[in-house]
Formats: sequence, structure tokens, C-alpha cells
Amino acid sequence: MWACSYSAEIIRELRGKDLACWCPLDQPCHADVLLEIANRPLRSVETR
Repeated sequence: MWACSYSAEIIRELRGKDLACWCPLDQPCHADVLLEIANRPLRSVETR
């Protein structure tokens, strides 16, 4: 379950931060995904 270990690292490093990237606004963005993981409620992370 590499995703769980990476989720913990993403939360630790990025929670509460702003990210910027060069993705087009009408395209999926890696920064949006990282921020969604980093800022989700902790309870949902702990139960996975």
C-alpha cells in the first residue's frame, strides 16, 4: 500500500500550504490532487 505511506508524507509536508503549477486551468492538475490529499480531514486518512 504505497499510497498510504505517501499520503502520510504528503500530509506532513503540504498540509495548509499553497501550491502553484503550470497546468492549464481547464485540465486536471497534480497540485490539486496533492492538496486534496494533504488537506482532507485527518479522520479519513487514519481509517484507510
